[in-house]
Amino acid sequence: MSKIIKKINKSPRPPISNGVKIFRKIQLLILFLIIPLVSSAATIGGGTFKEIIYSLVVFINKFIIPTLVGFALLVFFWGVANFIRSAGNPEAIEEGKKKMLYGILGLFVIVGVWGLIGILRNTFGV
Repeated sequence: MSKIIKKINKSPRPPISNGVKIFRKIQLLILFLIIPLVSSAATIGGGTFKEIIYSLVVFINKFIIPTLVGFALLVFFWGVANFIRSAGNPEAIEEGKKKMLYGILGLFVIVGVWGLIGILRNTFGV
């Protein structure tokens, strides 16, 4: 039995891709930005549940949404640049079109979520 455990421990792990590393860093950043809100460390006046929800909504509206909009615009303009630089290469043209499409779809999703948050905020009076 110990030989099996040693063999398992010595088996090589597949390398972690750059996308996964970046995703983990983004997760840590979001975690460190949200922890004070959840733990009521950044609230003023007692930290009731309604105040915590309000501070979370303000955080999303002031920081998360503008950051995501900026990222979506960056992807869109990156696609435009790839489309212009392609100079007749059909593969590069298609890649540029895809990036532009993803940027526009990202903007629609972000604005839709922003609108939904606004509707919920007005409905529940937060």
